[in-house]
Amino acid sequence: MEGLKAEAASTPVGSGMDSTSSSDNRMCITIRDGEGVEMTFRVKKTTKMKKLMSNYCEKHGVAYGTYRFTLDGKRINEDDTPESLQMEDGDCVDAFLYQQGGGGDENNNNERHGCIF
Repeated sequence: MEGLKAEAASTPVGSGMDSTSSSDNRMCITIRDGEGVEMTFRVKKTTKMKKLMSNYCEKHGVAYGTYRFTLDGKRINEDDTPESLQMEDGDCVDAFLYQQGGGGDENNNNERHGCIF
């Protein structure tokens, strides 16, 4: 994807990228999943987060929407940008597997649970 570069998690954020990141309006953002696996992306401050999230899902071989992304505990929306989120170079985004539902049975047999609707 144009304007988006994934880097190995072992690459230090400050390893020679600081001079280019300030001059061309780019920054490094790390995404960390629930298992602690990290992936670092170099993006423009005006890049929509949908592009970053989509690229992350693609690199993990899963459909877009499989993960939910948060910054400091707040959900990141597709139209957000690093600039609108006031992100700084080296910030870390958390990726959580999206889980839907919970509690009901497959046949939606509410009488069995004592529920009357």
